[in-house]
Amino acid sequence: MSYFALLIGKLLRFCLNVFGRGSSLPGKIALKIDENILSKFDFPSLVIFVTGTNGKTSTTHYLSNILSEAQYKTMTNLAGANLVQGIVTQALEYSSFNFTIQADAVVLEVDEATLPNIIEDIKPSHILMLNLFPDQEDRFGSVEELAIKLNKALVTDSKLILNANDPRLAWIGESHPELAITYYGVDKISLIQPSHSILCPNCQQELSYQWQHYEHLGYYSCSSCGFKTPFVQYMARKVDLNQQVFDLDDFSYPIPQATSYTLFNVLAAVSLALDLEIKEETIHSAIEGTEIVRGRNEKIEFADKKIAVNLAKNPAGMNQSISNLLSQETENYNLMLAINNQAADGVSIAWLKDCDFTRLLETPLQHIYLSGSVRKDLYQILLNQGIPKNKLSIEEIASGLEKLTTHPENAYIIANYTSLNNIYKYIK
Repeated sequence: MSYFALLIGKLLRFCLNVFGRGSSLPGKIALKIDENILSKFDFPSLVIFVTGTNGKTSTTHYLSNILSEAQYKTMTNLAGANLVQGIVTQALEYSSFNFTIQADAVVLEVDEATLPNIIEDIKPSHILMLNLFPDQEDRFGSVEELAIKLNKALVTDSKLILNANDPRLAWIGESHPELAITYYGVDKISLIQPSHSILCPNCQQELSYQWQHYEHLGYYSCSSCGFKTPFVQYMARKVDLNQQVFDLDDFSYPIPQATSYTLFNVLAAVSLALDLEIKEETIHSAIEGTEIVRGRNEKIEFADKKIAVNLAKNPAGMNQSISNLLSQETENYNLMLAINNQAADGVSIAWLKDCDFTRLLETPLQHIYLSGSVRKDLYQILLNQGIPKNKLSIEEIASGLEKLTTHPENAYIIANYTSLNNIYKYIK
């Protein structure tokens, strides 16, 4: 049955490639034939999982480029197909007919809820964790519940590469003294972004912060149980977002986009690459050569107008997108906010109330066009936060894009998953 699933999956994958269509359908069909097919593949010894709430796709791109630059034949799921069917689809493409993955290294973006379900089938050598923010609570549960699930899933001999500035990830590391663990972090620099404290993940008392980067990331300690920021092996110092560089161990690395989340994503990839003893020059070259991921602060052209597009799927992502406008935009601009609440986005829209839209009033904002399935709800949320009514209008995607591109001001789009896909289908 497994071999039949492999043949059908490979045939379907071949047909889709012929017609230039990317899809997780081959993996979905193969799983229907044999639900255990993922365990049948023979993976190489170097298998890296990249997981966390924000930054998985970009970090996977950086890391896979670094490994390729270092002459590893690398299997990866760069299209962001991070659920089990997407991962099986990539395995089908890279495997021989005896289930052997024909690659020296595997770098997989793995959905946070998917990781516990596949970790025994693939057995990663390294798990790179980026951050844990509230996101799609109707699917993941609370962020505390997600941290507990991930913590319980770590029963392999994987090496953990963890963001020391995230208390929940540090708690996961502290919970596994039997595993090899490396921490990365950013030095105490001001990123001028919204921040808040969280409860100690160890004893549920309020954490004290000596420094905060954004949201709950920073340097922290608990006076009740002694939990604190762990020792950071890979520290980003001399960070300059204007010049788009940071130093690590007296070597300078580029930050391809002048954003705080790009800094953390690049640092995560660099840290794991250094842990694999890849040369600094190779890492630098690979990062410089990495193309911008679709929808991640991407610049597109539509109707002879350049538009900056960014994905935001939770409060942390939205607040960072707004911070980018605060730090970068000095000229008048118009903004489209496009938000859906389909299954892939998370049905609940409660997260929008946790976004600090009032900070948009500190920018030269002219008008906001609201689109997507929850545009009316979003309209009310913005009004409640003090955004003037005359700066808001509810639009379908087509009319919103038309108005965004016909006005002379600069143009921006912030959208979540399915609304971003709808926008790209329309403009391309």
